[in-house]
Amino acid sequence: MIGNAKIALLSEDLNITEKVVQHMQTVGLTVDNVIENPTEVYRISPDVPTIVLLAEPAGSVTMEDLCGALREGNRQVAIILLLKNVNFSVMRDAVKIGVVDVLRLPDEITLLEKVVRDGLRFLNKDQRRHAQTIGGLGSHSGGKVLSFYSVKGGCGKTFLAANVAQAIRLSTGKRVLLIDLCLQFGGIQRMLNLQGQRSIADLDPVIHELDESHLNNILFTLEHSGLNVLLGPAKPDIAELLTDNHVELLLSACRRYFDYIILDLPVELNKVSITALNESDQIIYVVTPDSPALFGLKAAVEFFERYGLAEGERFKILVNKVSKKSDLTTKDIEKITGIPILAGIRSDYKAIKDAVNNGRPLWEKPKEKLWNGVAKDVVRLSKQLVG
Repeated sequence: MIGNAKIALLSEDLNITEKVVQHMQTVGLTVDNVIENPTEVYRISPDVPTIVLLAEPAGSVTMEDLCGALREGNRQVAIILLLKNVNFSVMRDAVKIGVVDVLRLPDEITLLEKVVRDGLRFLNKDQRRHAQTIGGLGSHSGGKVLSFYSVKGGCGKTFLAANVAQAIRLSTGKRVLLIDLCLQFGGIQRMLNLQGQRSIADLDPVIHELDESHLNNILFTLEHSGLNVLLGPAKPDIAELLTDNHVELLLSACRRYFDYIILDLPVELNKVSITALNESDQIIYVVTPDSPALFGLKAAVEFFERYGLAEGERFKILVNKVSKKSDLTTKDIEKITGIPILAGIRSDYKAIKDAVNNGRPLWEKPKEKLWNGVAKDVVRLSKQLVG
């Protein structure tokens, strides 16, 4: 047992069974259910969250068949494959059938405790997603998390995340927090000309007891709007110490104190960024109207669909740098992807260059007149996002 979940071992190999059970005991965990016959998966209770350690089947039953049977009988399962040999093809197939992780035994048995705990986190997130499905999109209690993401650098993602956060703050008066999760060389600090070294790394000692006072001690606040900003670490080596668990605890706390949390995510898909995407109420994918960006978008959509991140209206496409000279129109992108376009932001090099060089948002103060088209597009987009 671990947390609120049971641990089951499904293995026909007595040698693997003995090694796994003994190792689990040495790390203080208990295997609650050992099943030697693959046809007896029904013995795993459908009413209890279960982490299933699935050893490579020796008979005619395939891993895919077993995973399907496990999910059919118990939707609250996190499956961890225990294999003798692992290669790219096996990993790819494992992802397709919804496996949480793959371990090579006996070489990687020391990692077993870690992946079991990862399995527990997966189950907890899965339960939250199930609650969201029942309650409707965005049924998280507290503030809403909006993530800006793209697989292509230079698309204007950071610029849009910062300016949308500012526009939501000025147009609604709600408490808005902008978080730079580009933990290595993030751009929000330069984008908004923020001076200081306070960052998300300073929360590490209090991450398990995080409250509003802890956050306020390290947040930057823009003078004219009151937008709150949490920066990434100034040094890349510090960024490596921040984990997916940090992000999960941070966002859970931020939901209690802010109405909207805007995330600027890195191009890289790692445990930190995937956790942030999982926790998001809306994912705004930024694409430019050109062929390379469209190629990246199609690959991203496949990934998001595989991991259940593109369900319903959660995943949205935002087309940036739209002009008459673009290779593709927003209608072209919508037709190719089959996904409705959230909005288009026009191309205005001079307005954007002036804002970035001066370290200020497009819309800086309340009641300020919006002169350029990009600013008007961003404000219109922010109103769409908050409904």
